[in-house]
Amino acid sequence: MKSTNDSVYQPGQEWSYKTRSGEDDSTLVICRVEAHPKMGTVIHISLRGLNIKNPLQKTGFSDVITHLPFTEDAIDKSVIKVLNKSTKLPEDIQEDFQQAYDDWCVAFEEGKATILGSTLAETLDYIENSINPNAD
Repeated sequence: MKSTNDSVYQPGQEWSYKTRSGEDDSTLVICRVEAHPKMGTVIHISLRGLNIKNPLQKTGFSDVITHLPFTEDAIDKSVIKVLNKSTKLPEDIQEDFQQAYDDWCVAFEEGKATILGSTLAETLDYIENSINPNAD
């Protein structure tokens, strides 16, 4: 994959999106935009302001996901408007994003990772249900 500027989405943009209930203030930041020969444009994002039930966290919730790769179509179906055109992630999240992105790249090349095509809200529901399999 190669970086591309051939998208309305550009690194540093912060967007509002169609959130899940209780996550109204959640935003996404575009971290990287790449072109894939078969999958098209891939938008790598970081999310903050989440409220994902997570028994592995002290608080019982995760409020950040540092890296998720989406198709451009999935992002189109999810976003509402640009809030900021030059948002910089906090340094610790930048480092976490880079590590998660690097791990994803290796797994993707091995056929063990994918590019998400569902909306953000659907993806977050899936993630929450996966880490809480016995929740009601």
